[in-house]
Amino acid sequence: RETGAMQVPLDQYEANLNAIVECAQRMKMTVVWVRTTPVDDAQHNERSEGFTRHAADCAAYNAVADKVMAEKKVASIDLHGFCERLG
Repeated sequence: RETGAMQVPLDQYEANLNAIVECAQRMKMTVVWVRTTPVDDAQHNERSEGFTRHAADCAAYNAVADKVMAEKKVASIDLHGFCERLG
């Protein structure tokens, strides 16, 4: 919380996703990606313990995952968009 640093930086997240998908595909597993749900900055960060979450970070991580899944031809479920449309 104090540093604002991500637990897993975006470049490492991308590498992790690539490794996971490649491993699953080698095992002949069907992979379906579910996009991260929206974050309400104010609601999540009103508590003083733990970690912070931000909508902008969620968007950045979803964008990286979208890129990886498109490159790997992995189907995705847009749980983020679904939740946003709920209001």
